[in-house]
Amino acid sequence: METKWMMQAVLLAGATAACLFPARGYGAETVTVELELLLAVDVSSSVSSEEYALQVQGLAKALTDPTVLSAIQGTGRLGIAVSVAQWANAANQVIAIDWMNISGSDSVFRLARQIQHMRRHFVGGDTRIGDAIRFAASELTGNSIESRRMVIDIAGDGGIENMGIAAAARDDATDQGITINGLAIENEISELAGCFRENVIGGEDAFVIRTTSYAHFAVAMRRKLFREITNSPLAMLQDR
Repeated sequence: METKWMMQAVLLAGATAACLFPARGYGAETVTVELELLLAVDVSSSVSSEEYALQVQGLAKALTDPTVLSAIQGTGRLGIAVSVAQWANAANQVIAIDWMNISGSDSVFRLARQIQHMRRHFVGGDTRIGDAIRFAASELTGNSIESRRMVIDIAGDGGIENMGIAAAARDDATDQGITINGLAIENEISELAGCFRENVIGGEDAFVIRTTSYAHFAVAMRRKLFREITNSPLAMLQDR
């Protein structure tokens, strides 16, 4: 009986340490953090199963990199709030991992493990970045979290055919105080980073990082997360 109680206590402690937010709904208590960061993962038809796996594993690896972990710890006791969305078009968008508070190594590694085991909710759908931005913005403004900065971190490998819609969604989001940063995966479209720069990113200190392959996703995401969390120039981050 004592062993069973101890197991339950351990499970309860783990659930508490995860710091899941009561982010929605009537009566949800407001929580204050340094940064709200929504990580938007491309699961549109242009993304193969292998490419999805590289995104997921790369994101988990980037979060637990010592430089990123140090940046998270540097936000102090409030930490940051992180959520992970999967996106394609308006009909294919979901919060795959709900808002969590991360501030130290335990919470960061717990989130990374969830990401590593995150199932793909959609296979197919157009690459509609504008729809993804609107969805992400509604998640940021509709939760019960307060912060100094709200950031959408959007990664994708296409969508240039509807960049006008993306620009309009970006403008609406930035009007609400949201910053949008981009990770352009130029595995098929060489000028994608330029399209992101002109039509996707926006808000205070917005930036885009490019990578030519999903194989290099983890390195690019590490640089991106460090800059987003510290709000500092990339020159402060040494490549390895």
